[in-house]
Amino acid sequence: MNKQKAITIIFSVLFTLFLLLLSYKIILSTTDFTPKQQAWLDYFEGGDLPEGYEENEVSHMNDVKEVMKGTKYALYALLLLVTLVLTYYKKERNRQKELIYSGSIHSLIFVGLIFIFSLFAFTTSFTLFHNIFFPQGNWLFPPSSLLIQTWPLEFFNKIAFQILGLNLIIVLLLKKYTKK
Repeated sequence: MNKQKAITIIFSVLFTLFLLLLSYKIILSTTDFTPKQQAWLDYFEGGDLPEGYEENEVSHMNDVKEVMKGTKYALYALLLLVTLVLTYYKKERNRQKELIYSGSIHSLIFVGLIFIFSLFAFTTSFTLFHNIFFPQGNWLFPPSSLLIQTWPLEFFNKIAFQILGLNLIIVLLLKKYTKK
């Protein structure tokens, strides 16, 4: 494999992840949350621990806090890496456009597949996500739990499709902008 092809593949992976996390961050910052949901988000940013939750619910939410912190750091790291690659090619505008176009195509395919899979099997996608990010298994709660009442499955279904939808819009705009 030649150097340019390797850079294109690596950039495409970084760009896909960056756009996905960017979409997540935008949707998270523009969503209207219930007061109980907002209390948890405030806690994640250093606020007080919401009251009334069971110990195992708090334990899971502490894990969520760490995952959210990791996504924030990952977003910044990916932004830096994408910027560095594009800056490296600043005098080669066509190469920049080629990289963005390739990254957009790969992102479109990846996010499109996730979107389709989630459309037909959201519960399976949700379970897979939790098994990856919370392998210790402390994320299963009865429907009557306060945590499930605060964060129902419908909330995650809605926000996931908003994130994927925004990501698809961004990717399609970038693809159009960088069209050869």
